[in-house]
Amino acid sequence: PGTVLLVAAAMAEMLPPGVLNVVNGPEAALGAALVGHPEVDMVSFTGGVPTGQAVMGSAAGTTRPVVLELGGNDAAILAPDVEVDAALAGRLFDAAFVTSGQVCMAVKRLYVHRDRMADTVAALVDRLATEVVGDGLAEGVTMGPVHLPTSRDRVEALIAEAERGGAKVHRPGRVRAEDVDAGGYLVSPALVEAECMRLTLAPAEFAQWFGAFLPDLDRGEPASLFIPVSVSDRSDGQIAHLDGLNLSRAWCWRHLAAAAAPTARPLIEETAERHLAAALPHLAADYMGEHWLASFALLALDD
Repeated sequence: PGTVLLVAAAMAEMLPPGVLNVVNGPEAALGAALVGHPEVDMVSFTGGVPTGQAVMGSAAGTTRPVVLELGGNDAAILAPDVEVDAALAGRLFDAAFVTSGQVCMAVKRLYVHRDRMADTVAALVDRLATEVVGDGLAEGVTMGPVHLPTSRDRVEALIAEAERGGAKVHRPGRVRAEDVDAGGYLVSPALVEAECMRLTLAPAEFAQWFGAFLPDLDRGEPASLFIPVSVSDRSDGQIAHLDGLNLSRAWCWRHLAAAAAPTARPLIEETAERHLAAALPHLAADYMGEHWLASFALLALDD
């Protein structure tokens, strides 16, 4: 907050009086008064879903426009002719991990052409290896903590889920020794490498790999891959991503069915349909999902 006030003060000095005003206050009533004031012509809000809903409610008695930025699921795409080097890895790192990844415009997904996969992973791992996580005011620390313990736990849970699903997780960064047991909400940056084995291996090779990858497929094990994830609150921008997880699983299962052994196909197809049924009815359940879930649904339904 102090930085915002200093920037606003510097800008106000260059503008006519009254053009730029900053109003501070600890109570929600202040924001409601500003949003509902009859002389406010437009409201723009960046923040969480519950507060965004409250802003919309306060402004509903007027016809003024309301613009809300409540999060996103941004992707970066590398074209096949891209030159993968340390400079590119640095830009990708900055785009994904600025402010410890706690910004709505941070890159969450990276799509890489298979011909550039190995080079991209190697370059990013090298870049991640230079990071030191810890007290943001300590010398030598390059990445601070996340904001809340729930944020830390959610990130670690997502990483663990990916690893259980067969993804390769790279975490070459380190937590500063003095901060390891200090109780901070620290998460070392992670790169989850999920190669599409079905697309890169010949059918016979894939069949062999898939049998080793899921040896207990016929028994529906591990159960976590066959049971859709439960979504408790679709108005929560983080929890809403679990609908996307169900759709992503449906997409994977549907395509795996075509390449799997005939005896395994009924179970795989049933699992895919179960995940679709868990998510499809909720594409328009809340803004936090409806502005991006449709793309996941198209993938899940694509033949």
